[in-house]
Amino acid sequence: MNKKLNKVNKKEMITVICILVIMVCIAAFFAISSEALRNNQFHYEQSLEETAVTVGDQKISLKEASYYIMVMESNYNEAANIYNADNLDSFWNVNINHKYIKTMAKEAIIDACIRDNVYYQQARKEGYELNEDSIKLVEEQALDEMGKLTADQMEITDYTKEDMIKVLTKIQYAKEYVSDLMDEGYTEEELDTGGSKYEEIENKYHPKSNDNVWDNITIGKVTINYER
Repeated sequence: MNKKLNKVNKKEMITVICILVIMVCIAAFFAISSEALRNNQFHYEQSLEETAVTVGDQKISLKEASYYIMVMESNYNEAANIYNADNLDSFWNVNINHKYIKTMAKEAIIDACIRDNVYYQQARKEGYELNEDSIKLVEEQALDEMGKLTADQMEITDYTKEDMIKVLTKIQYAKEYVSDLMDEGYTEEELDTGGSKYEEIENKYHPKSNDNVWDNITIGKVTINYER
């Protein structure tokens, strides 16, 4: 009888020990997972060199795309202040046709960045070069744009005059290329994102946005109304 009890007790002890080991392993797994998540947490300022979009064989960094974010946020911030100056988030969270303004703004930013890079690459492919007047114009615009940046925006995006010139140079190429296409008879609608002529050119470059980056970005809280 005692032998049977001893066998039962041993089995129970083994069972308890196994359960405890499993619980410790589970707890350790969650602790390691939580630490990994904390270590991999997205930080905008530390992710500036990450690829935001790819156009053809060229990768456009988040730093470069930051220009489009700053322009969008600065322009919309005026409307946000009018809507509710005490709570800017309330504007960005307005839902229009089942889509938040912040989501529509993000899509517009990505589209604009891709569009300008598509036209820039196509212009260069067709032999476009900026003349001295255009280069001077870009430099003047860069100085003007840098003068508009707040200290916080400059810190968050790490923008320099050279960074601004790089973005505005591409935009200038795109503008001149589109201007020539309009002289050929194409309309703004055909040349804008989603337009027939634009899509014809865009299809040559197979642009892609990096969701691993953009999914971590909330427009309206990057260079304004941010939480650090």
